[in-house]
This record gives sequence, structure tokens and C-alpha cells, in this order.
Amino acid sequence: MLLAVAGLVQARDISAGPEDYRAWLARLGPGDRLVLSAGEYRRGLTLSDLRGRPEAPIVIEGPGTGPRARFVARAGANTVSLVNVAHVTIRNLELDGMNLPVDALKAEALKQGRW
Repeated sequence: MLLAVAGLVQARDISAGPEDYRAWLARLGPGDRLVLSAGEYRRGLTLSDLRGRPEAPIVIEGPGTGPRARFVARAGANTVSLVNVAHVTIRNLELDGMNLPVDALKAEALKQGRW
């Protein structure tokens, strides 16, 4: 993990894989970058109540080249779900729907009174 200070924002580069990525999701803050290794991710990517900043977004990304971070659909659940998030960048992920009747990516409604 690399710590860097940009203005008043303390940002981290965090490396994770299919076994441990979910443990980091709720702990991401402005400027943090979660770098996912290549592999098969079968438990979805649910992002809830995360807020980056315009100048310091939260970034979740897979490898830019070579084998991908592949998120596989699950019955009854969206593969990537965004609830109450702002200034979050997601890139270099492969979403495999497996021909299931679910959304690959769903931006869900904000809850009343949250922000």
C-alpha cells in the first residue's frame, strides 16, 4: 500500500484480488485507488455510500493490459451496483453477464436525506 498526500487528501494505492477486494470497498476514500488483479470475481461489486471528490475521485480499476479482472454475473443480483456514490471512477473491468437476466451495471436511486 502506498500513501500519498495531495493537498489535504491522503490517498492510498491498494492492491487486491478476488479473495480480498470486498474488504476494502467500504473503506475507500477520496483519492484512493483500488487496483484489482487479473482473475475471476464472483461476488459482485457493490459500492454503497462512497464519495470521492471532483479533484480526488475514488478509482477502482483492473489491469490495463493482459488478462482482465472479470466480474461474473450472479442470479438475482446486479454485477456492479452503485448506491449513494459520487466521484467514483471504474475502469478496465470485464463484466460477463453469463446470459442471466440481471444488469451488468446499475446506478440505484439515492436514499432520501442522505446528502
